[in-house]
Amino acid sequence: MTYSKFTVSGIENAIVSASPVGGDDSAEVDFWSVGDNQFVFIEVPEVVTLEIEYTSVRKVPVELDLTFSVGL
Repeated sequence: MTYSKFTVSGIENAIVSASPVGGDDSAEVDFWSVGDNQFVFIEVPEVVTLEIEYTSVRKVPVELDLTFSVGL
């Protein structure tokens, strides 16, 4: 029997959660650790529909004017 493990990740946005609609076979795999945003199929379907929750991430320059001192 062949098991296939998939991991969902994003380049521009941080993936909070991802799971296949209709479920997967992760519960049947006790010899692998299946982490967040990962799922396992025994027989990989031709099309997999995923439910994905993500957060938008963008870099914004922030100017800081900091003053601090160290007392001994």
